[in-house]
Amino acid sequence: QSGAGVRIHRKPGEPVVAGEPLFTLYTDTPERVPAALAELDGGWSIADVAPPVRPLIIDRIG
Repeated sequence: QSGAGVRIHRKPGEPVVAGEPLFTLYTDTPERVPAALAELDGGWSIADVAPPVRPLIIDRIG
């Protein structure tokens, strides 16, 4: 059984400093790292203004 994980170092809207890691990728199968990084690529962005805070509960069913 393979093990993997992503540790996210900053929440959306938190300030970051140039060169600071945004996430750490953990795996016990190093040959799969390039594919994992490709999946993470484009899943984040850095801007001068924080994004609006979204509610934890979007809607109720029933």
